[in-house]
Amino acid sequence: MPACLPQLTAYFMHANEHIYYMAYCVPMICFVFCAYYGWKGYKVID
Repeated sequence: MPACLPQLTAYFMHANEHIYYMAYCVPMICFVFCAYYGWKGYKVID
């Protein structure tokens, strides 16, 4: 799945050329998910 995200971003850029910067929401969602996992999702169990 992660390997197709750059192509998805490029598709959104090509499909919406007048608002191409909105395509950066795709990687932003991934970064937000990673940040949430690092903040709340990961628990050390002794």
